[in-house]
Amino acid sequence: MLSDAKLSPKIKGIGDLNERINRLEASEIWGIPTKVDFQEIVGKEPWEKHWENWEQVQNAMRESQKLAEQINTKVVNAHKML
Repeated sequence: MLSDAKLSPKIKGIGDLNERINRLEASEIWGIPTKVDFQEIVGKEPWEKHWENWEQVQNAMRESQKLAEQINTKVVNAHKML
């Protein structure tokens, strides 16, 4: 972060560089992360249902993006005709 490398934060002129370094150092000494087995806590069925719901949301978002692109294309084309 403090090197003179072409794309280093120092060379890029990051203003709060010392604050960022301090936060990184604090996070390194903060402690070992806790591993949580959510499926064990909530049960297999609710956990699997959660991930099914997640997949449905992801699919709906992909479909929404496709539709938005189609709408955008039609709007752009209609605007060109004006």
